[in-house]
Amino acid sequence: MTDRFCINCRYSKPTDNSEVYLCKVNSKVNLVTGEREFKYCSVMRMEFMKCGLDGKLYEEAEAVNIEDIFPNFPSIRG
Repeated sequence: MTDRFCINCRYSKPTDNSEVYLCKVNSKVNLVTGEREFKYCSVMRMEFMKCGLDGKLYEEAEAVNIEDIFPNFPSIRG
């Protein structure tokens, strides 16, 4: 098993800032806008939160083949 870094977790969601991720596990609906709101992964990994320092909610994300998402992506395989 790899280290439990949020960037590798199936529940992490990237933001516009490449260093900030949101956790999709503990989301709620904003009663004004109706949009889902997420807590920052860094907050969820605090000692007293659900995921905590040990990454209790961590699940390894599945590897994605870039060619499945972008079929015209230049291949380095030749």
